[in-house]
Amino acid sequence: MPAHQCDRRSQRYPLRLSVVRFTDDPEHVRVCAAVLVVQEAAVTRWEPALIPGQDPADLGEGEFFGFGVDGGMGCLFDASLLDHFAAVLDDSDYNKAGWVELLCGDGPDPLVSGTRTVTLSGPTGEPSLTAFESGFGDGAYPVWFGRDGSGGITAVVVDFLVLNEAERLDPIGP
Repeated sequence: MPAHQCDRRSQRYPLRLSVVRFTDDPEHVRVCAAVLVVQEAAVTRWEPALIPGQDPADLGEGEFFGFGVDGGMGCLFDASLLDHFAAVLDDSDYNKAGWVELLCGDGPDPLVSGTRTVTLSGPTGEPSLTAFESGFGDGAYPVWFGRDGSGGITAVVVDFLVLNEAERLDPIGP
């Protein structure tokens, strides 16, 4: 399963999707992780992304707080745009096709051949939300914050657990 990455650089915070293409079926592509780059800085530590009230001490072995997916698609966007996207998805023009088709349909500019993506614009026309396939579909997936040496967030990573059971192989060649 060779891994590939690609990103949407036109956004203020680039979204990078890490994917695998299965060697026994090259048309079989899965998104392994979604990485939202907040700032181009070295990550010095990783920590679970938590919301108020979530305490890792409450979790059992193998449990995590995570990113919920229903419909096999996920997306990341700035919370300040929540009202904008709620209005977009409630708009009658979009409702004719349905919000599921809007977010789960084939976008005109896929990030990676073989995956479904669609990008929606923010209030000033800039690309602000990219919806993408999520690993093996519905479920919950862990989210991580990458932090720099001063504690600032450099990246938000959603691990879609595609490589969770993968076997590490030695490199081929010199």
